[in-house]
Amino acid sequence: MEVKLNLKEAEDYLKKVIINNYRLEKETGRKGVAISLCSEAGVGKTSVVKAISNSGINVRVKDGESTKIVNKSVFIVKLSAAQIEEVGDAIGFPITEYKCEIDGEMMWVPESEIKNGKYTGKSRMGYAIPAWLEEGISSPSDFKILLIDDYTRAAPHILQALMEVLDQKETTSWKLGPEWSIVLTENPANGSYQVEEVDAASASRKITWNVKYDNEIWCEWALNNQIDQRLVNFVINSHGDIYGKNDALNPRIVTKLFDTIKYVPDFSSNEGKAFVMHNAHSIVPGKDGVAFAALLNSFINDNLDKIPTPEQLLNYKDTKTVISKLKECITVKGQYRNDIGSILMFRVANYLTSYKGKLPQLVITNTVALLESDEIAEDLNIGIAVRISKKDSKIFGRILASATNKTILNKLIG
Repeated sequence: MEVKLNLKEAEDYLKKVIINNYRLEKETGRKGVAISLCSEAGVGKTSVVKAISNSGINVRVKDGESTKIVNKSVFIVKLSAAQIEEVGDAIGFPITEYKCEIDGEMMWVPESEIKNGKYTGKSRMGYAIPAWLEEGISSPSDFKILLIDDYTRAAPHILQALMEVLDQKETTSWKLGPEWSIVLTENPANGSYQVEEVDAASASRKITWNVKYDNEIWCEWALNNQIDQRLVNFVINSHGDIYGKNDALNPRIVTKLFDTIKYVPDFSSNEGKAFVMHNAHSIVPGKDGVAFAALLNSFINDNLDKIPTPEQLLNYKDTKTVISKLKECITVKGQYRNDIGSILMFRVANYLTSYKGKLPQLVITNTVALLESDEIAEDLNIGIAVRISKKDSKIFGRILASATNKTILNKLIG
């Protein structure tokens, strides 16, 4: 059975490989392993590498008799393989080098450096380091990643030129040290994408991890990266009907649509809805675009874009108002709406566990009231309790300490 990693798993595993690659080369001289992330378009492969750069890598280091955790910086150099036309763009163009004595040391230098020393009269043909790599080589970061994006969209002669890079981290013009790891991204060669199939020799120079879309991870990312909250609600509610129908209808294009309509103040107004629906129909051609637009139209008609945010719901001054607003939100025409409850529970859990700074006690108290309320289906209450406990034990501890009858604890362990 094919094993696929979600984006969080891929990020965690890559961090381990980067540390392993560094130690492997430092301690044995063997080159680190290149990792290729393979998935359908728009899943977020490149964002995995960017996330590592943003967070750094925690490394356990010796501190006298004990050890401590130190956060190490990571620098990324991105090479877009699909944009490379000449081999020289990847490995460097040929230049004439001149042998000079500079400060008592003999070295080969480009013509521009002859004036800084004594020229011996000897010259040779060499290669210049590509400009795209220079910043990475000079960076003082602890770890560095050469990200070769869309690897299999490169022309065959470029793939051939990169074989030595994947295997030995070097070419005729440059060489990468032990702090460097090589990461590739690619789409599967399944007939849906215009990609080059690599032969066995090229494939043996890398290990390929298959990556999958995970809705919970995407929604957490979206909520923390200012994607329109109304539209995140839409994905929480409808992701099973959105994805898996058409490779072109993927998280990347859906995010682009959301950015296009983010500043529409009211999706249900005549003007707003016309603009939203036009763009929704345009997201992909054919019946899949029509089906997507119908889902979004239904979402708007049901007023699911107007669900209160966790900030609104959990910051009322008293718990009675919280429960009243909750009931008002999830009961439509006298019927309990499990879809609305699911959206709210996910949003509340993400809000609590991604809050910057210390959560106000008012928010904790209102969360307890919400979880202990029988206005929400019990499985959703249990779900949010489990999610919070796994993602932030300190927040969950505060919730338990504020519980009136330990109902949450009983639900979680019972």
